[in-house]
Amino acid sequence: MKTILSLAILCAPFIAQANAKISYLNVDGNNVHFALASDKTHTIPSCAIAETNQHYGVSLLTEAGRAMYSLLITAMSSKQAVSVVSGNDCSDVEGVERAKSVILTPQVESTESAKLRWVGYTTPVNGAFNRSTGSGAIRTASEMCAAQYEGSRVMLWDDYINVINQYPHSESVWLLDAIQTIGVANSGHYGIQETLVLKSSETLIYESSGSSRNFSYWSLRANASCSDWESNSNGAKGISLTAVGKLVIESCSSSLKISCVK
Repeated sequence: MKTILSLAILCAPFIAQANAKISYLNVDGNNVHFALASDKTHTIPSCAIAETNQHYGVSLLTEAGRAMYSLLITAMSSKQAVSVVSGNDCSDVEGVERAKSVILTPQVESTESAKLRWVGYTTPVNGAFNRSTGSGAIRTASEMCAAQYEGSRVMLWDDYINVINQYPHSESVWLLDAIQTIGVANSGHYGIQETLVLKSSETLIYESSGSSRNFSYWSLRANASCSDWESNSNGAKGISLTAVGKLVIESCSSSLKISCVK
C-alpha cells in the first residue's frame, strides 16, 4: 500500500490538481513558482494573471511555505507525482495562485531498478571528455563504461540512489545530471550569482566576476556540464560526486573517473 505524506492545512481539502509530476520550479527571492505537467481543470482565482495562470506560488517567509518547497524538491528529485490543494487566492505571490498544501505519493521501486548494480569506475578523464567524439556527454560516458564493463552505462543521479547501499564511495566522479534548476541574479559584490538547486535537495551558490556565466551559460540548462563549453574548459565548471557522497562544483580541467552501472 502506498503511504501518503501530506502537508495539509485544510480540514476537508479540495484537490486542485492530482497525481501529476512537477514540470517547472523556480525560486525568485522569497517566492517559489511551480507548475505541474498537466493543465489546471479547476476554476482559477481571478487574481491570477494570464501569463502564469498555470503556476502556483509559495512564500518562503512562512514555515508552511518552506516545508512545501522542501517537499517539491523531494518530488522533483525522485520524479514522483504530487497533488495540490489551492488556496483560491494570490496572497503569497502577487498574480499567482497560492498553493495551500502539497501531497506527495511515493512510488514503489520497480523490479528493474532493484536489479541495477554498480560495476566499477573508468580511468580518469577531463570534464570535457566528449568533445573529441562529437556525441553527447551521457552517450560518450556510457560508451566508455561499456568499453571497460560489457553491457554497462554511465551512472546518473537516480542510478546512484538505487545502488547507494552497494556503492563503494572511494573515488570522486563526474555526475552529468546533478542539477535540478538554475537561478541567475546580479550580485552587488560580484557580477553574476548562480543558484544551483541539486537533485540531492542541496543548494549551491556560484559567484563570478563580470558578466560571465558558468552553469547557466547555455539558456539555463538543467543538466549543465563541462560539455556545454566549446572552448577552453579551464574556466568552466561541472558537478562531481565526491568519495563521501557530496555533490560539489568542480573545474572542468580536473581529471575524474566516471562511475558505471549495469
